[in-house]
Amino acid sequence: MRRAFQQQGPSIQIAVTTVAGTVAFSTLTTAGTNSGIESIRVYNQSTNDVLVWTGNSTATATSATTAAGFNGMFVPHGQVDYFSVGPNGFISALTTAAALTALVTVTPGSGGI
Repeated sequence: MRRAFQQQGPSIQIAVTTVAGTVAFSTLTTAGTNSGIESIRVYNQSTNDVLVWTGNSTATATSATTAAGFNGMFVPHGQVDYFSVGPNGFISALTTAAALTALVTVTPGSGGI
């Protein structure tokens, strides 16, 4: 059963381009107290799709190609998605088309999954 999302710190906005931008979860919480983070809410505010990737020690989203695998899960424009994460993780995002930009809002918390 899905639990309601409970915010555990302030939201931040990431300006996303075709080069992956990466943010540590410790920067998403008040005074760096990130022990309550078990999920993040990602809202793609732009008109462009983005690829989002999370990791425990680092994260780097990579572009989708037909020739090779890539690091990322699509978040369509205007959509909200939730990701299970650890408290000391990272999020990385990039746009899915050349020369495009996007704005992604990331909110740390628990639930929503």
